[in-house]
Amino acid sequence: MLTMTMSSPASTRYCAGQVANGVLHVRSHVDTTDPALVALDALVEVRSQVQTCEHSACGLPQEGIVSFPDGEKLIAESCRRGSM
Repeated sequence: MLTMTMSSPASTRYCAGQVANGVLHVRSHVDTTDPALVALDALVEVRSQVQTCEHSACGLPQEGIVSFPDGEKLIAESCRRGSM
C-alpha cells in the first residue's frame, strides 16, 4: 500500500532534478481509485515544496469512473483536492 512517506520524497527529488535540467512544467497522472487519494495528496504536497516550476496533477481513474465503486465521487474529490 502506498503511503505519503514513500511517495512524497521520491516525487520531490524527481521534480527537483527536472528543474535542475531546465524543465518549467511537470504534469503527473495520479490514480484516483484509491479511496484515501494518498498519491494525489503526495503530489499536492510536492507542488507546494517545488515552486520553481509549474506542476499539475491529473486525476486518472485506473479502474474507470463508472465501473469502479464510488468512481464519480472519487474523481470529484480529487478535483476538490487539486487535480485537474
